[in-house]
Amino acid sequence: MVVPGLALSAALPARAESTRPAIEGLRLEHDDAGIRVSFRLTGAFNEDVLERVHSGVRLSFEHRVVLLGKRVAPLLPRVTLARTVVVTTVQYDSLTQRYDLERRTLAKGWPENDAPPDRVEQRATKSRDEMESWMGDLVSVPLPDPRERDDPHKIRVRTDLGMRFILMFLPWPNTATAEDWLPPGAGSPE
Repeated sequence: MVVPGLALSAALPARAESTRPAIEGLRLEHDDAGIRVSFRLTGAFNEDVLERVHSGVRLSFEHRVVLLGKRVAPLLPRVTLARTVVVTTVQYDSLTQRYDLERRTLAKGWPENDAPPDRVEQRATKSRDEMESWMGDLVSVPLPDPRERDDPHKIRVRTDLGMRFILMFLPWPNTATAEDWLPPGAGSPE
């Protein structure tokens, strides 16, 4: 006996996995200035997203890069030491056939004197490939140097792409996540 709901739910993940966005090429660089995180968002521009962009709707992706410290207790989550949020935005102008691009970098929860100033970059292009690269390729996103270098720290990257709908009416978050470890003592002065 086949239960229709189970058969349908079994078919959904296969379809969702083929169009899900992913974070690839997560790289950590550690130097005197702190930690720099670079990554690429892939699979974000499916037909629905491109249709929304080309209809002139302002579309934003929120990339959160988080530095996590030790757990206070085994069952509690890791402590957030610092967070950098990068919001990339595109709006298509159909009259000039141009993409207006914006990238805002905001440092949140950093130690008081270490926070870099908020940064806003703007650009316009007619190239779809350049627009997709602007929205999804992030290079050298800053994080502060952790104070305690004796323990490994976790770097978590999460990108929110808005909501997607399952069965035309069930909202579901459309996200991509990746994690990596900053080893103990990385980049510490000799």
